[in-house]
Amino acid sequence: MRLRLLVPTLGEHFADAASIVQAFESAGFRTSYDLLFGDPPEVLFSKLPGGTISYSDLQDFLLQVASATAAHGLAGDVVLEEEQNVKSAQFGGETGVLELDEMAAGAFGAYGVTEVSGSAASRLVLWIVVRHLARCGESSALWIDTSYDFSVDQAVLALQSIPFKDAATALDRLQVSRSLELSEVYDALDALRNALT
Repeated sequence: MRLRLLVPTLGEHFADAASIVQAFESAGFRTSYDLLFGDPPEVLFSKLPGGTISYSDLQDFLLQVASATAAHGLAGDVVLEEEQNVKSAQFGGETGVLELDEMAAGAFGAYGVTEVSGSAASRLVLWIVVRHLARCGESSALWIDTSYDFSVDQAVLALQSIPFKDAATALDRLQVSRSLELSEVYDALDALRNALT
């Protein structure tokens, strides 16, 4: 997780959390992974400007980063109840072609990341995404184009044949990011998160 996204949480324990995170980023540590699975604490400490944080506070800082980014356990009944509460809003990836929808039922999951490769597959997924955006006005999508072949013309063409009420604003809610590097993907996901909050 990007360290800057943890500033509000870390700020509960460290008044100067933003400046500590800035110092880590300046030293090349941008994610929780960099801090927790990279260099040992003494090496991290040596790479920070003097006076940024004491060594004992650094150890506490690392514990807080680990706590903020760790998966928290949930009881099965709580997870089941949460899933039942959001089922109606889930993205099912409907194409509008009954036979294809039945064949691909559940292939896209509810939320999250779906990876598709190949130009024909990308066009199909673009159709599905644009159709979903046209049908659900409160939804948005991030299209990460790793092959630089996203076509606005294809999106407009797909949208022209979709009769849903929110079709006029569908492309406003489709964010396209051309990314070849993992850091660019992180930046695109950060931008999307900021746009949604």
